[in-house]
Amino acid sequence: MSEDNRVCRMTANDGLFPVHGFDHLEFTCCDALTTSRYLKHCFGLTYTAETCRTTHNYKYSSYVLQNNNIKFVVTAPYKSKIQFDEAEKHNQPNPTYDDEAATNFFTTHGNGISAVGVRVENLQEVYEIVKSKGGNCIIEPTVIKSQDGNGSVSFCEFRIYDDDDFEAIFDHMPDVYEDIEFFRSNTNMRFIEYKNFDGPFLPGYSPVVDPKPLDYGLQRVDHIVGNVYRMEKVCTDIKNWFGFHTFAFFTKEEIKTRWSSLNSEVLASDTANVLMPINESAPGKKESQILKYLRAYQGPGVQHVAIKTNNIFETLSQITNSPFEMDFLFVPDGYYEQPEIVERIDELTSQHKNPYGSQQEFKKELKKYHLLVDQDENGTLLQIFTKPLFDRPTLFIEIIQRICSGDDLPGCGRFGKGNFKSLFETLETYFEGKQPVKEDNSNNNDN
Repeated sequence: MSEDNRVCRMTANDGLFPVHGFDHLEFTCCDALTTSRYLKHCFGLTYTAETCRTTHNYKYSSYVLQNNNIKFVVTAPYKSKIQFDEAEKHNQPNPTYDDEAATNFFTTHGNGISAVGVRVENLQEVYEIVKSKGGNCIIEPTVIKSQDGNGSVSFCEFRIYDDDDFEAIFDHMPDVYEDIEFFRSNTNMRFIEYKNFDGPFLPGYSPVVDPKPLDYGLQRVDHIVGNVYRMEKVCTDIKNWFGFHTFAFFTKEEIKTRWSSLNSEVLASDTANVLMPINESAPGKKESQILKYLRAYQGPGVQHVAIKTNNIFETLSQITNSPFEMDFLFVPDGYYEQPEIVERIDELTSQHKNPYGSQQEFKKELKKYHLLVDQDENGTLLQIFTKPLFDRPTLFIEIIQRICSGDDLPGCGRFGKGNFKSLFETLETYFEGKQPVKEDNSNNNDN
């Protein structure tokens, strides 16, 4: 394997503490019910729990959406003048919820991901380790006991993506906004531990039975990408505080178009069940998509979430037929005639017990959904990106299928390195408002 494609896989003993994968993502918005309905129908999720006015929570509303190992928590503050007595305060499952901070989040950033939930074994130990390493603690360890007293959930939160060395930022990127408030991150890593509790989220959330459950085949969060001003500073902090390591690294020479470029470092937990690529802009002839994000979001934060499916064709078929039409970014058909893409398709379709039919049939499905194809010695990656989910050109979703040659290794098929140029040219076209109308390739029989 060439040096630039090398990934680093470690054992649990190599980290500061064991990490057991992504637990949930919390979206902060101004209307949790509408936003959760949108996410449910776009990505095939099911309501499993809620806390809101109907459960006598008058401070905020929050809805839990799940499917397989995916858990989205969609939360919004009421900021209401309704008065409630002391007894009703006990109907707020999260005692640390700050409605002022939540309001500041969505007025500054728009709808976005405010907390990345990660499961750990010993919350108190994790807190003490991260605190001793200099982590910026936003919420101290908090224990919420179940009503029957037999189980509990503990969590604490540390700020990620933050960078308060403004002089260094200006030196690194002299064209950024001069308002220093825009530089601050409002995204937290939420470490969470469940003890004998099998509820959908926190004790106090009311379980619900969704009358119309959905399942588009999405399985789990594969990785979460953050956009920042100074990648090295943020990556150093995350590695020092959480014991993460560099899993892969891509330079501006590898991720560039004729107009812009960026650097990206993929960070991983001890066993790589949490993957967090971190992006920064690099000098170019035009403003990069990373800097466009930072301006629109008004600070660093989660740019996109990659969600894994075991059958991307079936998943996309259901998404495109859902009542909430999801718009995707797509590359022109000429992408599939590039020699390296033809070689990747041929490699995959020639494998033993190939489930994808002939190369012609496979390419027809790829073109129908405008999928990108990447590959390494461990397998193949199929990927597609949505357009931004909300009003601002910020947060979007990547849907992927990893087809591993052997064991189901984290990151097999890479992270789309072989598609960077095509993808970022497409993003630049979209941000310029020139994204073409998608062609219907459903009946395309070209080889």
